[in-house]
Amino acid sequence: MSYRDNPSLFLFFLLVLSFNISFGQIKLISGTVADSVSKEKLPGVNVLILTGGDGKVYTGIATDQNGKFVFKNVNVKNISLKLSMIGYQTKFIDSLKIKSNIELGQILLSPSPVILQGIEVKAQKQMLEFTPEAVIINIDKVPGNNSSVSDALKNTGLVDVDPSTKKISIRGSNAVNIKIDGKPLTMAADELLSQMPASYVDKVEISTVPSAKDDPEGEGGIINIITKKNASDNYNGSVNMYGSTQHMGFGSAMFNYKKSSFNLSSAFLGYLGEMKVTNNSDRINYNSNSLYQISNNGESYTHGNMKGVRISMDYDLDTVNTISVSGSYYKMDYNNENTAFADNFNSSYFDVYNYVQKNNGDYNNKFVNYSAYYRNKINNKGCELTSDIYFMKQDNTNNSDMNTDYNYMALYPTLQNNNRNDVNKTIIFKLDYVNPTENSGKFEAGYWLTYRNRQNDYRNNNYSYLLGAWNDSLGLSNIFKYREIIHSSYLTYSNKVYIFDAKAGLRLEQTLAEGNQEMTNQIFDNDYLSLFPSLSISYKITDRYQISFNAARRISRPQMDQINPFVIVYGPNNIFRGNSQIGPTYTNIYELALSSYLKFYFSDTKGKATYFSTIEQDSVSVNTYINSKSSKTYGTELNYPIMNDPSSFIKLPAWLTMVNISLSYYHLTEEAGYLNDNYIINRNVYRITSNVNCKLWYDITASMYITYTPKIKDSRFITYSTTYLGIYLNKDLLNRKLQIGFNIGDILNASHTQSETMTSDFYSYSNNQYKYSPNVALSIRYNFNDFKMQNERKVDDGRDKNEGGIF
Repeated sequence: MSYRDNPSLFLFFLLVLSFNISFGQIKLISGTVADSVSKEKLPGVNVLILTGGDGKVYTGIATDQNGKFVFKNVNVKNISLKLSMIGYQTKFIDSLKIKSNIELGQILLSPSPVILQGIEVKAQKQMLEFTPEAVIINIDKVPGNNSSVSDALKNTGLVDVDPSTKKISIRGSNAVNIKIDGKPLTMAADELLSQMPASYVDKVEISTVPSAKDDPEGEGGIINIITKKNASDNYNGSVNMYGSTQHMGFGSAMFNYKKSSFNLSSAFLGYLGEMKVTNNSDRINYNSNSLYQISNNGESYTHGNMKGVRISMDYDLDTVNTISVSGSYYKMDYNNENTAFADNFNSSYFDVYNYVQKNNGDYNNKFVNYSAYYRNKINNKGCELTSDIYFMKQDNTNNSDMNTDYNYMALYPTLQNNNRNDVNKTIIFKLDYVNPTENSGKFEAGYWLTYRNRQNDYRNNNYSYLLGAWNDSLGLSNIFKYREIIHSSYLTYSNKVYIFDAKAGLRLEQTLAEGNQEMTNQIFDNDYLSLFPSLSISYKITDRYQISFNAARRISRPQMDQINPFVIVYGPNNIFRGNSQIGPTYTNIYELALSSYLKFYFSDTKGKATYFSTIEQDSVSVNTYINSKSSKTYGTELNYPIMNDPSSFIKLPAWLTMVNISLSYYHLTEEAGYLNDNYIINRNVYRITSNVNCKLWYDITASMYITYTPKIKDSRFITYSTTYLGIYLNKDLLNRKLQIGFNIGDILNASHTQSETMTSDFYSYSNNQYKYSPNVALSIRYNFNDFKMQNERKVDDGRDKNEGGIF
């Protein structure tokens, strides 16, 4: 029995990859497809090989980002080609002359014209593209794409970005698996994207219900940031700059050299900025007589920088074997200064005491990763074996000083120094096999191994005026080590069932985790076996409309900071305590969709990791993470982009290029509790988003983005309404090599946030105001030698992000 007869056996026991030699009658068919009018290369054109005798489809591919297609080892004598794309006339190339290599050169497709008020309009690349399993965002089409990645994502209306924490959430969940080129980025991904220029990114894939083949991490789904990487021959690149009155600046440069089967790509990025926030808050502790009300007023000032570099190399050894290697390095340095004045009253509203607290922290985060990829095309029918190996090391250092000056201890302020060092190492190995059979559907299988080793060294010292020295008088210093091994295997099968396209899969994961709190000699194991089924059924009505149903199970494993069972003191009467008993979160997700235009979804979550705050020992505010008892969400999304496109039912004026309106609603029910504080909340959340793009005089394009979120209120939390408005102007020069952008952001000051928390033990109110908003920004982008992009590979499971970052 050969390995082709038994691919599963071949997959799991093959560790040494062999080169495959294929003797096709035609070794190579290649060409490049372009627009017949503009001569621009066309990505995404469907190219099919038809058998000359009966006209049946032999195989097919889509052109890459440079409009190029390549077929290798074609074993049919009499063939023809069919090229098709929405908005263009289908083209046939008949009776190809059989020879070893067939190079067709440039093939021109003619647009399918639509006469609209005397203007010829042809198909455009849309901001959003849709597949049954993901939404693809073309960043170059997003209003405000010359700002940060977070701003660009927010401007699509598909994600939320918290203005204070920069956390990204989907449908109310911030347990989102964020990847960059499919690789783990341990420095807080949310923070990094708020500092990374959007010009560094080609597209973003958002998958709310991934299949069993994909990483199951993240109840909110997967966001994969695909950075730019050129695929054109010769040398070329792009340089981008952005500056804002918000006191933030971005810069990136991408360079590429490609010759035949060899490609070398490099990218550099930098960020420099500062942020000021004024805040005030009040807290009332119902069960405390001595510390009944705490009123705080303060200001936070943060300034820092980030720099990064990525280098990758791709090489085709021959027609069936390909290797790729890449490496990345990112470094973030920033300083944070906080000043707060607090008044503390008893139940008779007598000012018991007050204090001024000053915090000064220096943070240094850096990480480096290396990855290698190998692909072996077993035959020319799409059967292939691929392997990835990935290594990452991250070092984080946090040094901070806290000075608390009490009114009754004027000569002896409390001095505290904290030093924290984190070292994280990760190795990921993947082996994937794909077998698209001719008559029995498509099989995919694989094995993944993840090894993660983390260490947190936390040192806390207080100054003793009696001894005249620093010492750990409170016993808060600790060393925590955490090791995690995940074995994963999956199998998926897809095929046409009557009129439906169906895909089913099953993933099995064994997690082996061990934690060691050395200061208290606490050792705990957390081993568990998990099954992740998935199902996708779709029916294609037209090229534009498709009905689909997707279901999958997801997991969110606890982060190291959540499970470290030790205390961190944030200030007087305010501590954080880890929870070593916190377990993984499992979520079952179901989604019914009409393309991306209308979606209904339901998710049922067990054991959600919830940040919980309560009162302990009369006046101490204790913050920790707990597993909620249950959390259920159901909702709907309506999103309809109207464009000047021949396939659109609604015809716009020639000057109006796109109108996109999104409406979303979800209802959340959650039950949780800690100590004596238990709650059940029912929350309704609405959001309205609109993008309008148009053409002005002198070929200036204008975009306006507005989103409105009404007041959110439930039995425990209140968040006040916000309205964000931004206007963006862009102008192309020098035959579209140079782009200049002008942005007016946050015109209605949506960064001013207010919230309330109400429990049986306490009530709190918080008000934050960000300076430098509204803001104005200018961006410049220059492409030389026709810079075009291609995508990098996905590797990671998204488990390496940690809290922290510049802003």
